[in-house]
Amino acid sequence: MISVILRWDKCGVITSYSIANGFGFGFVSFCLLKLFTKRYKEVTPVMWIVTIIFVISFIMHG
Repeated sequence: MISVILRWDKCGVITSYSIANGFGFGFVSFCLLKLFTKRYKEVTPVMWIVTIIFVISFIMHG
């Protein structure tokens, strides 16, 4: 699913053909890292909403 959106280049770095996908990956990874490190209270509600929208978008386009 996400492998369609994100690709690995020769150096092992994740690349994308869309800047929006890059921003989405950044939002999702930021919120997941805050969640897993139990610092989720530092994330604003707007950030959670945007992250959920990006996750839905990745699922629908993947």
